Amino acid sequence: MPTHTIASAIIKLHTLGIPWDYPVWQAATGVKHGLFPEDPKLLPKGWTPEDASNIASYFDQYRAKPTEDEKIAFVSQRRGTALPGRKKWRDWINAIWRSAGIHDKIIAVIAANNCHPLSLSFEQTEDASSWPMGAIWLPVCLDAIAVELFGDECLDAMGRLPERFRAPTQALAQRTWTNLTKRLDRSKKRFAIYEQEALEAFNDLDDETLTRAKITTVIRAVAKWRNAAELLNTPENIEKIEKMEVELERLMEGLGAQVSKKKTKTKKTPAPQLFKLSKEMLRSLASEQAVQDIILLYREFFDNPLNAADDVPLVDRQKPIQIPFGDSVDGADTGAEYEAKIPPKALATNLGFVDRIPLLFNMHRRTDGLTPWSNPEAFQFQRDPPAELENLELHWHQLAGVHAIIRACFTPEPLDEHCAGVLVADEVGLGKTYQSATVIAFLADAVIRQVEELTVAPLLESRPYLIGEKKIPCLPHLILVPGTLLAQWLDELHILFAPGAVDLFTYPTSKEEREMFWAPDGPFHSSNHDLSNRIILAPHSALQKDFQSLYLAKSKTSGALPWTTPPLLPLNRRANISKTLFGQCYLSTTLDEAHHFRNHGAKHSAALAILGQTTMRLVLTATPLQTATKDLAAMGRLTGIPYFLTEAAFHDEKEDMRNLRRARKDLPDDYDPLEENDEDPIKLCQVVIAQRMQQQSQGHILRRTIDSKNWKGKALVPLPPCTTIYGYLDLTAREVTIITANGQSLKDSVGTANTTLKLFTRGFYMEYRISVIYAREHPDDDIPVFKSLDQWELVKSTKLDTAARLCSYFLKRDNLALPTFADGTVHYPPIPQLLEGETVTQDCKIVVFTEFPSMSSLLLNIFQLYGIKVLAVNGSMSYEKRASVIKKFREDPTYRVLALSSVGTTGINLAFCRIIIFL
Repeated sequence: MPTHTIASAIIKLHTLGIPWDYPVWQAATGVKHGLFPEDPKLLPKGWTPEDASNIASYFDQYRAKPTEDEKIAFVSQRRGTALPGRKKWRDWINAIWRSAGIHDKIIAVIAANNCHPLSLSFEQTEDASSWPMGAIWLPVCLDAIAVELFGDECLDAMGRLPERFRAPTQALAQRTWTNLTKRLDRSKKRFAIYEQEALEAFNDLDDETLTRAKITTVIRAVAKWRNAAELLNTPENIEKIEKMEVELERLMEGLGAQVSKKKTKTKKTPAPQLFKLSKEMLRSLASEQAVQDIILLYREFFDNPLNAADDVPLVDRQKPIQIPFGDSVDGADTGAEYEAKIPPKALATNLGFVDRIPLLFNMHRRTDGLTPWSNPEAFQFQRDPPAELENLELHWHQLAGVHAIIRACFTPEPLDEHCAGVLVADEVGLGKTYQSATVIAFLADAVIRQVEELTVAPLLESRPYLIGEKKIPCLPHLILVPGTLLAQWLDELHILFAPGAVDLFTYPTSKEEREMFWAPDGPFHSSNHDLSNRIILAPHSALQKDFQSLYLAKSKTSGALPWTTPPLLPLNRRANISKTLFGQCYLSTTLDEAHHFRNHGAKHSAALAILGQTTMRLVLTATPLQTATKDLAAMGRLTGIPYFLTEAAFHDEKEDMRNLRRARKDLPDDYDPLEENDEDPIKLCQVVIAQRMQQQSQGHILRRTIDSKNWKGKALVPLPPCTTIYGYLDLTAREVTIITANGQSLKDSVGTANTTLKLFTRGFYMEYRISVIYAREHPDDDIPVFKSLDQWELVKSTKLDTAARLCSYFLKRDNLALPTFADGTVHYPPIPQLLEGETVTQDCKIVVFTEFPSMSSLLLNIFQLYGIKVLAVNGSMSYEKRASVIKKFREDPTYRVLALSSVGTTGINLAFCRIIIFL
């Protein structure tokens, strides 16, 4: 029995009258006027009138076939009479399939609905030797696939894809399913090779002499196997990963590295060691620098928060919508109108703060990043405080923001249905993290005052009710952040909260560690603090894992709203809810980077479910409008604004889509959505929708921008103008050859990652990215030490060399004209001659930022060849060492360049630097 191809399924849909009239499909394919418009100028891109005529004839012949099987066979035919329209149609529609990312979109929907063949194979059988049948599982998510491809317009009044469209749509999904399973089969074979390479690398360590090359080979081989094995996330693979990582930890500890060990719930029988390790072997390493380079490389692959696995894609495929939102009215910012003219001291007094900060906060902070949690002695002094110590203060706009949030959530009268949530949509750089932490500190302090029957903050005297209750519940606080920002958030909280004021918990991602977290003798329940003084910091991915362990993929209720929380899993498949985030209620929940939860599906449902268990919500995003006005409705639901959770809101969303369709109908082919045009009908329609939603959210949106003013009418945070230059460089032929080879080696793994929907970590591309900094034919080879610029020129890194030359130029004298980039190289302006009696200053400090600390030794080497003295800070340094380096950089005029890595540098104040170069 013949089966549909992509070409035949799309012909079938076209014959039934879809999908070319649907805006979502039009936007994905770029075909806005159908396949056969009367005006030849409106034909699909790449078609000639002759092509259109041939394809139309081909479609007519298809329709003339008497049976469905004959129709499918006709389209699939590759031999016999050549039909001009057949090849053109097949080539064109396959190209559209690829360029529109249809395959990836279908995979995303399948995964979001827990129907991915990989996950199903482990649930349904003991192993994944055979894959589940797509014909059985695809109907479960067919409506969702149709909405993703065609938009809501394709559904009937009951919210289902009509019967006549189901078979050809399922045929499209089946092609993806078949491709998926074939790729997964190939991946299994490749993963076995990676595993063997990692084991052989460990075996090579058993020689009496350890070398840097041998150890770096182990690190890279284990990282490669881990990235691959995590894609096929089987229990067997997880156990193997843990075993190899434990062995790596043993090796790193032998070298003197401080390693964050993985915790296990029960003591297992120790696995046989993969290699022998002795002090004599460790002493055989050539130098202390070799040891440091190895430790830095290990941290890049295994201990870098920027490589944390999470569900946030590296690149958003869609361009953000460009319309205003939350603009100030009469000079007052949205959500902070009341606070607009109140001075900081009055705001702090009304919040019950002493010295303008909460009682639970530290009194001081250090400019070198040390905190009293890690280095309490650094905050102790007899008379004069050290130069690095400064008072911890909140800016006026942060005090105003906290005041506005509390004012929006608490009420003068008991209102049971009042929304105790705020969408904090401040622009980047205005301190949403600090405001969130301050709100938590305010609530924790309010509970203490309540229990001890102390005087409450004046603001709570006038507004004592929280969702109708005068008593604030004594519950913990939850902060949900992308995994890549977890370490940064933790560092910020350590800067703000005084040690002993609260307990800070980092919620683990592995199932075993999460269960241990909630155990009676686990970290959370072992705390001696009141619940309202406990803060759980959890990655987005952990929230999703807990949600998927408890709930079905989608609601079974016919006609349910898209955001309705699905029912719980059957008992035999459901996790113990008390061992998940959902087993606890919260006084406050902060959802950072909330725009990642904007689309209907499992992520959105998980966020709504956990926010439904919290008293007060803080929803943080600098970009509440991403790709469509309906994103604002999603933010409204997350914030808990009642209207956005109603059926009326759903119907308004659909009406908004119809209005946008009408606005799009007569757009010219050359329409550019990013072009600034006040008469753009699409943008005018979007502005009307956004303004309506903003009005419906009144009182629960806080929005300030870099152009906002303080109570005196001055800029919130006065900053000098910032100039950003993007430098595009032509690499050497040697670099291009090596980097291209590395890219090719990634190709198969990336394909597998896309099919499993698990490529959300920068660590996956680590080898490729490192080679862009310095390309080596064999990554395990030691990084050479160069003794002259002539030697360096033969195998130089274009990026490192350019960074050194830029620094050399800027260090000559202050206030030089900025270089320009053109034709793949840098162009330096001539340095002006000094006038008689004129002197120059050389005070400019420069930061060179690299993600890869293992490249620091090479960077220092090359900069020294250019005569530049450099200091370096990275995550392997102790806090004390890091602080001493920052102090030297700040005070010693002979050191004007600092090499900074992405690890362990949160909280360092480098505002005195004028130039930063990102590699």
